[in-house]
Amino acid sequence: MTNKIQKLLYLDVFIVSLIVLGCFLTAICTNQMVVGKLKHPRVTALNYGNIKFGLIGVGTKQYNYGYGDRDEETYLVYNEYEDQHNIPLIITTLSFIGVATIFTVVSTIFALMNTITVPIQTIHGSLGLYIWNGIAGGFGLLSIILYTIMFETTIKDNIQSPNEDEFSTEDPAKVGYSFWLLLCGVIFATTNIGIVYLAGKAVDPDFFKRKSKIEVNEKQQNEAVADGIMF
Repeated sequence: MTNKIQKLLYLDVFIVSLIVLGCFLTAICTNQMVVGKLKHPRVTALNYGNIKFGLIGVGTKQYNYGYGDRDEETYLVYNEYEDQHNIPLIITTLSFIGVATIFTVVSTIFALMNTITVPIQTIHGSLGLYIWNGIAGGFGLLSIILYTIMFETTIKDNIQSPNEDEFSTEDPAKVGYSFWLLLCGVIFATTNIGIVYLAGKAVDPDFFKRKSKIEVNEKQQNEAVADGIMF
Protein backbone atom coordinates (compact mmCIF):
# COMPACT_ATOMS: atom_id res chain seq x y z
CA MET A 1 0.00 0.00 0.00
CA THR A 2 2.82 2.36 0.95
CA ASN A 3 4.66 1.61 -2.28
CA LYS A 4 1.52 2.45 -4.28
CA ILE A 5 1.17 5.80 -2.50
CA GLN A 6 4.81 6.54 -3.21
CA LYS A 7 4.41 5.67 -6.88
CA LEU A 8 1.33 7.91 -7.12
CA LEU A 9 3.32 10.77 -5.62
CA TYR A 10 6.14 10.20 -8.13
CA LEU A 11 3.48 10.21 -10.85
CA ASP A 12 2.41 13.61 -9.52
CA VAL A 13 6.03 14.78 -9.78
CA PHE A 14 6.08 13.59 -13.40
CA ILE A 15 2.86 15.45 -14.23
CA VAL A 16 3.96 18.63 -12.47
CA SER A 17 7.34 18.44 -14.24
CA LEU A 18 5.49 18.37 -17.57
CA ILE A 19 3.57 21.47 -16.47
CA VAL A 20 6.83 23.20 -15.51
CA LEU A 21 8.34 22.25 -18.87
CA GLY A 22 5.30 23.64 -20.67
CA CYS A 23 5.50 26.90 -18.69
CA PHE A 24 9.19 27.44 -19.45
CA LEU A 25 8.95 26.57 -23.15
CA THR A 26 5.84 28.72 -23.63
CA ALA A 27 7.50 31.65 -21.83
CA ILE A 28 10.47 31.41 -24.21
CA CYS A 29 8.56 30.87 -27.45
CA THR A 30 5.66 33.33 -27.12
CA ASN A 31 5.82 37.06 -27.80
CA GLN A 32 3.90 38.17 -24.72
CA MET A 33 6.76 39.02 -22.38
CA VAL A 34 6.07 42.74 -22.74
CA VAL A 35 2.85 44.40 -23.88
CA GLY A 36 2.16 48.09 -24.33
CA LYS A 37 -0.05 50.65 -26.01
CA LEU A 38 0.88 53.42 -28.43
CA LYS A 39 -0.97 56.64 -29.09
CA HIS A 40 -1.33 58.82 -32.17
CA PRO A 41 -0.89 62.64 -32.09
CA ARG A 42 -4.50 62.91 -33.21
CA VAL A 43 -5.74 61.26 -30.04
CA THR A 44 -9.18 59.71 -30.35
CA ALA A 45 -10.69 56.47 -29.17
CA LEU A 46 -9.97 55.01 -32.62
CA ASN A 47 -6.34 56.06 -33.01
CA TYR A 48 -4.08 53.70 -31.16
CA GLY A 49 -1.46 51.03 -31.49
CA ASN A 50 -0.57 47.82 -29.68
CA ILE A 51 2.93 46.42 -29.34
CA LYS A 52 4.18 43.19 -27.80
CA PHE A 53 7.36 41.14 -27.89
CA GLY A 54 9.00 38.15 -26.29
CA LEU A 55 12.38 36.94 -25.11
CA ILE A 56 13.59 35.42 -28.38
CA GLY A 57 13.41 38.75 -30.16
CA VAL A 58 10.24 38.56 -32.23
CA GLY A 59 7.53 41.16 -31.73
CA THR A 60 4.33 42.37 -33.34
CA LYS A 61 2.74 45.78 -33.83
CA GLN A 62 -0.82 46.60 -34.73
CA TYR A 63 -2.08 50.06 -35.59
CA ASN A 64 -5.46 51.69 -35.96
CA TYR A 65 -5.58 55.03 -37.79
CA GLY A 66 -9.29 55.40 -37.20
CA TYR A 67 -10.42 53.01 -39.92
CA GLY A 68 -10.15 49.69 -38.11
CA ASP A 69 -7.27 47.52 -36.92
CA ARG A 70 -4.61 46.87 -39.51
CA ASP A 71 -2.89 43.51 -39.83
CA GLU A 72 -0.21 42.81 -37.26
CA GLU A 73 3.33 43.59 -38.36
CA THR A 74 6.11 41.25 -37.24
CA TYR A 75 9.53 42.70 -36.50
CA LEU A 76 12.87 41.72 -34.94
CA VAL A 77 12.99 43.38 -31.54
CA TYR A 78 16.74 43.54 -31.01
CA ASN A 79 17.40 45.00 -34.43
CA GLU A 80 14.83 47.73 -33.95
CA TYR A 81 15.74 48.44 -30.31
CA GLU A 82 19.47 47.84 -30.69
CA ASP A 83 20.53 50.72 -28.44
CA GLN A 84 17.61 50.48 -26.01
CA HIS A 85 17.87 46.91 -24.70
CA ASN A 86 20.66 45.27 -22.71
CA ILE A 87 21.43 42.39 -25.08
CA PRO A 88 23.99 40.60 -22.79
CA LEU A 89 21.42 40.61 -19.97
CA ILE A 90 18.76 39.19 -22.29
CA ILE A 91 21.15 36.43 -23.41
CA THR A 92 21.95 35.63 -19.77
CA THR A 93 18.23 35.49 -18.94
CA LEU A 94 17.60 33.12 -21.86
CA SER A 95 20.55 30.96 -20.78
CA PHE A 96 19.18 30.66 -17.25
CA ILE A 97 15.76 29.65 -18.55
CA GLY A 98 17.49 27.15 -20.84
CA VAL A 99 19.28 25.57 -17.87
CA ALA A 100 16.00 25.46 -15.91
CA THR A 101 14.30 23.78 -18.87
CA ILE A 102 17.04 21.15 -19.26
CA PHE A 103 16.89 20.15 -15.61
CA THR A 104 13.09 20.05 -15.78
CA VAL A 105 13.43 17.52 -18.61
CA VAL A 106 15.79 15.49 -16.40
CA SER A 107 13.27 15.67 -13.53
CA THR A 108 10.49 14.51 -15.86
CA ILE A 109 12.49 11.48 -17.03
CA PHE A 110 13.53 10.33 -13.55
CA ALA A 111 10.08 10.94 -12.09
CA LEU A 112 8.66 8.65 -14.78
CA MET A 113 11.36 6.04 -14.05
CA ASN A 114 10.44 6.04 -10.36
CA THR A 115 6.76 5.74 -11.25
CA ILE A 116 7.08 2.66 -13.47
CA THR A 117 9.90 0.93 -11.54
CA VAL A 118 10.69 0.35 -7.89
CA PRO A 119 11.46 3.81 -6.39
CA ILE A 120 15.11 4.11 -5.35
CA GLN A 121 16.74 6.36 -2.77
CA THR A 122 19.82 7.42 -4.76
CA ILE A 123 20.69 10.16 -7.24
CA HIS A 124 18.31 8.41 -9.64
CA GLY A 125 15.48 8.62 -7.13
CA SER A 126 14.30 11.14 -4.55
CA LEU A 127 17.74 12.69 -4.00
CA GLY A 128 18.09 13.40 -7.70
CA LEU A 129 14.57 14.81 -7.94
CA TYR A 130 15.38 17.23 -5.12
CA ILE A 131 18.47 18.37 -7.03
CA TRP A 132 16.90 18.60 -10.52
CA ASN A 133 13.85 20.53 -9.32
CA GLY A 134 15.96 22.72 -7.05
CA ILE A 135 18.24 23.70 -9.94
CA ALA A 136 15.27 24.25 -12.28
CA GLY A 137 13.47 26.44 -9.75
CA GLY A 138 16.65 28.31 -8.81
CA PHE A 139 17.67 29.18 -12.37
CA GLY A 140 14.07 30.03 -13.23
CA LEU A 141 13.97 32.43 -10.28
CA LEU A 142 17.29 34.01 -11.33
CA SER A 143 15.91 34.59 -14.84
CA ILE A 144 12.83 36.31 -13.36
CA ILE A 145 15.01 38.56 -11.20
CA LEU A 146 17.24 39.50 -14.15
CA TYR A 147 14.33 40.21 -16.46
CA THR A 148 12.51 42.23 -13.79
CA ILE A 149 15.59 44.42 -13.32
CA MET A 150 15.91 44.86 -17.07
CA PHE A 151 12.20 45.57 -17.50
CA GLU A 152 12.14 48.22 -14.78
CA THR A 153 15.34 49.96 -15.91
CA THR A 154 15.39 49.80 -19.73
CA ILE A 155 12.09 48.47 -21.12
CA LYS A 156 9.12 49.68 -19.12
CA ASP A 157 9.20 53.29 -20.36
CA ASN A 158 11.07 52.64 -23.58
CA ILE A 159 9.00 50.43 -25.89
CA GLN A 160 8.67 53.00 -28.64
CA SER A 161 10.86 52.10 -31.60
CA PRO A 162 13.33 54.76 -32.83
CA ASN A 163 11.83 54.12 -36.28
CA GLU A 164 8.34 54.98 -35.08
CA ASP A 165 7.50 58.60 -35.82
CA GLU A 166 3.69 58.56 -35.91
CA PHE A 167 2.86 56.82 -32.65
CA SER A 168 4.35 57.31 -29.20
CA THR A 169 4.17 55.43 -25.91
CA GLU A 170 0.90 56.00 -24.08
CA ASP A 171 1.56 54.39 -20.69
CA PRO A 172 4.40 52.36 -19.18
CA ALA A 173 4.53 48.85 -20.64
CA LYS A 174 3.42 45.82 -18.64
CA VAL A 175 4.67 42.27 -18.47
CA GLY A 176 2.48 39.82 -20.38
CA TYR A 177 1.42 36.24 -19.76
CA SER A 178 4.81 34.87 -20.89
CA PHE A 179 6.40 36.42 -17.79
CA TRP A 180 3.71 35.01 -15.50
CA LEU A 181 4.13 31.56 -17.04
CA LEU A 182 7.80 31.76 -16.15
CA LEU A 183 6.83 32.54 -12.55
CA CYS A 184 4.33 29.65 -12.56
CA GLY A 185 7.11 27.32 -13.71
CA VAL A 186 9.24 28.30 -10.70
CA ILE A 187 6.30 27.82 -8.32
CA PHE A 188 5.49 24.37 -9.72
CA ALA A 189 9.17 23.32 -9.58
CA THR A 190 9.17 24.28 -5.90
CA THR A 191 5.93 22.35 -5.42
CA ASN A 192 7.66 19.28 -6.85
CA ILE A 193 10.24 19.43 -4.07
CA GLY A 194 7.40 19.21 -1.54
CA ILE A 195 5.85 16.24 -3.36
CA VAL A 196 9.20 14.42 -3.43
CA TYR A 197 9.48 15.01 0.32
CA LEU A 198 6.05 13.44 0.86
CA ALA A 199 6.98 10.52 -1.40
CA GLY A 200 10.01 9.85 0.79
CA LYS A 201 7.91 9.92 3.93
CA ALA A 202 5.32 7.60 2.37
CA VAL A 203 7.80 4.75 2.89
CA ASP A 204 7.35 5.25 6.63
CA PRO A 205 3.57 5.54 7.32
CA ASP A 206 4.16 6.05 11.08
CA PHE A 207 6.54 8.96 10.55
CA PHE A 208 4.03 11.68 11.34
CA LYS A 209 2.69 9.78 14.38
CA ARG A 210 6.21 9.32 15.75
CA LYS A 211 6.99 12.94 15.05
CA SER A 212 3.95 14.01 17.09
CA LYS A 213 5.02 11.75 19.97
CA ILE A 214 8.57 13.15 19.88
CA GLU A 215 7.23 16.71 20.00
CA VAL A 216 5.00 15.80 22.98
CA ASN A 217 7.91 14.15 24.81
CA GLU A 218 10.17 17.15 24.15
CA LYS A 219 7.48 19.48 25.47
CA GLN A 220 7.08 17.37 28.63
CA GLN A 221 10.84 17.32 29.16
CA ASN A 222 11.06 21.08 28.74
CA GLU A 223 8.23 21.57 31.24
CA ALA A 224 9.96 19.23 33.69
CA VAL A 225 13.21 21.16 33.38
CA ALA A 226 11.35 24.44 33.87
CA ASP A 227 9.63 23.08 36.99
CA GLY A 228 12.99 21.89 38.34
CA ILE A 229 14.52 25.31 37.85
CA MET A 230 11.59 26.96 39.64
CA PHE A 231 11.94 24.66 42.63
